[in-house]
Amino acid sequence: MYLSTGALNRLDRAELGAVLHHEAHHASGYEPLRRLVIGSMADVLCFIPLVKWLADHRREAAELRADDAAVRVVGRTATAGALLAMTPGAAGFAAFSDCAELRARRLLGEDEDIPRYPSLQMVFTSAAALMFAVSVANCLTDMAHLVR
Repeated sequence: MYLSTGALNRLDRAELGAVLHHEAHHASGYEPLRRLVIGSMADVLCFIPLVKWLADHRREAAELRADDAAVRVVGRTATAGALLAMTPGAAGFAAFSDCAELRARRLLGEDEDIPRYPSLQMVFTSAAALMFAVSVANCLTDMAHLVR
């Protein structure tokens, strides 16, 4: 993990501890690798809305778990202060910019407000897209046999 001198100048000692514990939690669970794999799958399967929803939902949940890890060590105030200092427009630090509003509300004790389940429309659209993709793949496979 790297922190810019601008980020270091913006954070007090407790807030810096929050950033370090937050990022250490991500590293201990191989979160960067998980995001790479899941994000790549979401990019490849971009025609299935449910896959992107699952990737986004998982990313938000991982951020909330990392915030919880920081809160356990340095407290809510320092973690919220670090989040405020590191949001885009402040220092632009990517790890603290994802779902910042949701995270800030949660640190303030408000509801998480993460949709637990995708909408029915998304599920049906994803099912239709998946059936279409399978049909196209089947047609391409049949065409390949005909060409031989």
